[in-house]
Amino acid sequence: MQFVAFEVRVPHAPKLATLEGATDIYDDLRDLVPIIPGSGPSPIEVAAPQGAISFTPRGGQTRMMNRGRTISVMVAPTALVVETTAYTRFEDFLEVVRRALEAAHKAVSFAGIQRVGLRYIDEIRVEGVQRPGDWDGYINSALLCATRLDTDLRPERTEGRAEFEIDGGHRTVMRFGAMTGRVVDPGGPLRVRRTSEGSFFLIDLDSFWLPRDEDIPEFSVERVVETCTKLREPIRTLFEASITERLRNEVLRKEVSEHE
Repeated sequence: MQFVAFEVRVPHAPKLATLEGATDIYDDLRDLVPIIPGSGPSPIEVAAPQGAISFTPRGGQTRMMNRGRTISVMVAPTALVVETTAYTRFEDFLEVVRRALEAAHKAVSFAGIQRVGLRYIDEIRVEGVQRPGDWDGYINSALLCATRLDTDLRPERTEGRAEFEIDGGHRTVMRFGAMTGRVVDPGGPLRVRRTSEGSFFLIDLDSFWLPRDEDIPEFSVERVVETCTKLREPIRTLFEASITERLRNEVLRKEVSEHE
């Protein structure tokens, strides 16, 4: 997994734009994210789907990072964002999210919850795969339909999008396609796992929750954490449905063993 992010949007909390508010949060998280490099956008070059986590710079935001530059916590007057480029287990990532939520809520006492989002971006690369049609056998054929429209016309790039509505105010936006280059920018503030600049298959999943009516629910760390856990379910389901056993056996499990 190349990039994972969590975001909670809240009613405007002016203290988060002040040195005092940022310092209070930093003091609680200093053992986890001791580096404050300054403000800047997250390492994503593509436009986000409608309703997705966009990671645009916000006024008065403060970013804190770990020494390895693989975990980031950003606080702004209307949002808190946790990012990682070294994702291993959801439980580990969720613990970072929980600590960031507790520190921020302790510092400013959020008034409510306006949105909760979880986004996973993966750039799948397989040696020898160069063109969109070469992904046959590695990626679910349902995502490769455009490569079979005409045997004389071979696409150089494919891109698709699907939106899923789930009970309880949850939605998941899926962006996918056979591309070249990168989506997650290695020149961004977080250190990105080194990969080639060649062909890859993008699976970009943004799962989010919005209130179903005009009422803004009261803020609760436990409620946000529980919502985040539920948001992961369609992400996991859609990712697993998008890949084949061949990809799992020949590529993904090999990558896991190499990093252990």
